[in-house]
Amino acid sequence: MSHKRGPERLVGGFEWFRIDADRRSDSYPSHWHDFYEFEWVRKGAFVHCMNDNETLLKTGNLVLCTTSDIHSLIVDRGEVELITVHFDESYLTDTSKKAISSLKNREFSFDEKTVRTLDDIFDVLSDIQANKFSNKKENIKNRIETILLYCVEADAGEKAKLSGVMEAVGFIDSNFRENISLEKASGIAGLSRGAFSAEFHKKMGCTFQEYLIKKRIKWACTLLKHTELNVTQVAFDSGFHSHSHFSHSFKKHKGTAPLTYRENYLKSVKVD
Repeated sequence: MSHKRGPERLVGGFEWFRIDADRRSDSYPSHWHDFYEFEWVRKGAFVHCMNDNETLLKTGNLVLCTTSDIHSLIVDRGEVELITVHFDESYLTDTSKKAISSLKNREFSFDEKTVRTLDDIFDVLSDIQANKFSNKKENIKNRIETILLYCVEADAGEKAKLSGVMEAVGFIDSNFRENISLEKASGIAGLSRGAFSAEFHKKMGCTFQEYLIKKRIKWACTLLKHTELNVTQVAFDSGFHSHSHFSHSFKKHKGTAPLTYRENYLKSVKVD
């Protein structure tokens, strides 16, 4: 008797950068990592699963994975040619960090001209890794920043101009595991706390705090189902600062205790 477990956690390193060209004809199981990742689809098509959502990606599409994303690849449409870039936070400029915070989506498509430009940028990143450039790290940071700015332009058709509240939502979505205050979120939106709270509720249908808790509970559910972390570890990894607060919030939203939720899930996926 065995249980379905996963996803695997991949660990990078300090000041870490790596780019690989890969031809895949097999799928890749669910995983998450403590670094950032671009997946550039140079040729072919596959189903990308991220945070329980499935999207068909094809030539010229790009995926951005952050430290809060769980994803997998289902390759069942023939061989896929991918460029994969891994990098840690030290390769993010201030502009890059703001770009990631503003993004609502993680999967992007572009017009033909931009596809050609991005294809060239990924080739340049390969050349930089091969030590064909001086000032290696600065060159990498600049290219990553450029890619992220193209993502901002493509994001949900907003053409790089998201409303203040949606900028804050993007920041929350990317950083919900960190300590995010109402003051911090309203500052990102460029609004007073009162104005931000009112606008946030109008756009999202819930308060800032309710939205933040829901994001953390959703992540906690993923960890409870797919890892063997104990409840306290799940609590802190999901952004809660105490076991009691986590347990109370979890039961309020899911109607059951965290351990019971895990046990029920394991029973449902038990394989004889």
